[in-house]
Amino acid sequence: MKARALVANPSVEESRLTVPVYVYRRQDGSTFEIEQRITENSLVSCPTTGQKVERVLQPFTPRYKGTGFYSTDHRKPKAQEPPKGGDGK
Repeated sequence: MKARALVANPSVEESRLTVPVYVYRRQDGSTFEIEQRITENSLVSCPTTGQKVERVLQPFTPRYKGTGFYSTDHRKPKAQEPPKGGDGK
């Protein structure tokens, strides 16, 4: 578990290697961020001041990058119609 500054636009490779960053609020109202694995328990006290802390829930913002996010990406191609006119075969 380590505290770190947030990177504005992590590279794809970097985002695969990072663990979630959680925000905690101390009793005095100040906040700090800490990198923790999902399986780790929430902190009960600040690692630097020893004050009691609570986890602050942050809104989730999905990143829509690449293919697969639009309804047109999953549509089946239209069946080709036989040519009109001619001998009808």
